[in-house]
Amino acid sequence: MYHSSISRALQHFQGNAASPGHHTCLASVDPRQLRLGIPYMKKQHLSQVPSKAAQTATAPLQAAAPAPQAVVDPPAAVQQAAAVPHFPVPSPIALQQRPRFVVAGSGSVHLIMGAMFAGKTSELLRRVREEQGKGLNVLLLKSCKDTRYTAAHISSHSGERLPCKEASSLLHARQEWAAEYEAADVIGIDESQFFSDLTEFVTTAADVDGKHVIVAGLDGDFQRRKFGQLLDLVPMAEGVTKLHGLCMCGRASAFSLRMAASDNQELVGGAELYRPVCRLCYNKAHTGSRLLQECTAHE
Repeated sequence: MYHSSISRALQHFQGNAASPGHHTCLASVDPRQLRLGIPYMKKQHLSQVPSKAAQTATAPLQAAAPAPQAVVDPPAAVQQAAAVPHFPVPSPIALQQRPRFVVAGSGSVHLIMGAMFAGKTSELLRRVREEQGKGLNVLLLKSCKDTRYTAAHISSHSGERLPCKEASSLLHARQEWAAEYEAADVIGIDESQFFSDLTEFVTTAADVDGKHVIVAGLDGDFQRRKFGQLLDLVPMAEGVTKLHGLCMCGRASAFSLRMAASDNQELVGGAELYRPVCRLCYNKAHTGSRLLQECTAHE
């Protein structure tokens, strides 16, 4: 059976070789395939084999062709540099001009809290400048109850300041400056203890609008009670920073000591009304010691 198949295959290819205009090379035959009864031969048509006349005509051209130059491998440093993928870093201007795609729930909440003179505003401004350096758009908001400095800027005790929007309500500010809010990637809020709609605004901004919100404010009043809604945001915040100042005794301050005889929770003022104190000095001041008189005498 196998021999008859091989014979028919040989007759077939010999017949094709005898036909005019069709030449077949029978040199490449796999003996293993022949034993299996699978005739296999590499055909090479006459059109693919140059004739002697064509070879004679192209010989001068081949002799006149320049010799191929030797390929020199590039230095190892060049090869290594070419192997390392290059990812260009976009400039801040390019980032600002990029289309903004907001995914609901993709925002974040970061809290900066502490007593008076702990550096909360300075830390807020530092983070805002850092985000602006990345090419992100920032909208700064502050309460109109903070009358210590200019209304158009958020200012720290050390003299740093950035332009902001002043508002009595965060939700109203969102409507009043809708274009700025929509374009902002980061929302910065200073003196957050004065906003009664802080929780609602921050929740919507981070969970619905995909904003990154940085909130700075007092966590407690002069009686060490909760002040505003800042502490209500702790369970939903990605980061919470508790800052401390410097007490008059040299210890780290954690509380605000009011120097005026007023029981109102909201009493806006600076160094003329408040002192940063530690626990020991706070307790001394509230147990009838002469700390307040001594502090006033040193002014």
